[in-house]
Amino acid sequence: YDTFIHHFGSVSFKEDKSFFHNLLTKNAIKFKEKWGFDPIYSTFCRSEIIDLINNVKKENIKVLEVGAACGNTLLKISNINKTAKLYAIELNKSSAEIASTFAEVINIDVEKEEIPYEESFFDCIIFADVLEHLYNPEKVLKSFKKYLKKDGIIVASIPNVMHISVVKDLLRGFWTYSEAGILDNTHIRFFTFNEIKQMFGNAGYNKLVFAKTKTILSCEEQEIIEKISKLNIAKNIEEFSTYQWLVRAEKIE
Repeated sequence: YDTFIHHFGSVSFKEDKSFFHNLLTKNAIKFKEKWGFDPIYSTFCRSEIIDLINNVKKENIKVLEVGAACGNTLLKISNINKTAKLYAIELNKSSAEIASTFAEVINIDVEKEEIPYEESFFDCIIFADVLEHLYNPEKVLKSFKKYLKKDGIIVASIPNVMHISVVKDLLRGFWTYSEAGILDNTHIRFFTFNEIKQMFGNAGYNKLVFAKTKTILSCEEQEIIEKISKLNIAKNIEEFSTYQWLVRAEKIE
């Protein structure tokens, strides 16, 4: 546990970066075929999500992550707070098996099956890159509200469809899905900042606190944002450079 292996690579890797990249990609496919989950996506720790959990050091805090994959975000929470009680919902049985070594994991579809938890049980429920994969995310948020304690919180990360990379292509007539990113071909719902606020409000949450993640923009993308800003049609020009919205919300009693 808590062991990290850092492989610096040989001199040949440094000389031929494309070969190194192709090798990693090829081996990632082999890994997925053998073990049943993506080794990069499923083991990623969402530190920015943890930063939004204002009560993360609370004694015996109960945290549920929906779509926990291998559970690395939960594992980091346990490293921060050794008294934390960890719970997870994960559809992929292979990655769920990894998470079950340190968390209580169930394998269900939250849109189709009953959630087997007591009411007012959790201090925090995490939806990290999950809501965009649901057919009715507002309904799911509403259904999970009863499992939060009186002072419990929901923490989520949601891709921003107003990001300039999407807007740029849309202006040129393209809405092209990809293997990953904002237009991931597994995404069902798409959100802007205003739609996120409305969804949480309709689901019965308030006291929303927002943070954001950004990517490095190309010169062309920066130029397009500058031109859009001169049109005075966008209330907050920052929305075009925001890749993901992070939100913390409390339930309305």
